[in-house]
Amino acid sequence: MNILIIYAHPNEKSFCSAIKDNLIAGLKINNNTIRIHDLYYSNFNPKLSKVELIGDPKTLSGYKTIVKYQHDIKWANVIIIIHPTWWFGVPAILKGYFDRILSEGFAFTYEDDKPDPKLLNKKGILIQTFDATEEMEKELYNEVTSKSIFYTWKYCGLEDWQHKAMYRVNFVSHEQRIKWLEEIYVIGKSIN
Repeated sequence: MNILIIYAHPNEKSFCSAIKDNLIAGLKINNNTIRIHDLYYSNFNPKLSKVELIGDPKTLSGYKTIVKYQHDIKWANVIIIIHPTWWFGVPAILKGYFDRILSEGFAFTYEDDKPDPKLLNKKGILIQTFDATEEMEKELYNEVTSKSIFYTWKYCGLEDWQHKAMYRVNFVSHEQRIKWLEEIYVIGKSIN
């Protein structure tokens, strides 16, 4: 399978980084082909410019990166997003990735004033970490972060999602973290 990991965390020693590493180890068991968009490591520019929005994006200095990332999304059978949840949302760099990469003409077009999604026949896996409790996220905040991602990608055609959420990450025991990492490895190993 062709697997694209979209990864957004600035600390290479974070729990999210350990999640990414364990996922990749599991994915390699079945000889999946893996590409990674490590947004902080690649210094991805999340700012959508006026030129990009209403002008000719081909004139931008980072245009080749946009085209490469879009090509990787088209290429992938499975898209996996890994991120921490900050202030009820994704890191700004990941939101900027969605704004710039999932553009009209690539991820969707309009047909009779309705969206015509272009990213069909793909599966998604969303892996999120939270400092909040599960009850807070689900009952008080109504899972706003995951729903935002699901609706964004649904607009583009990707509706089949698996969701793995880990709560109170900075407050749980070492044993709980190890258990989660084992579960992540199994998720990776199950994809073939």
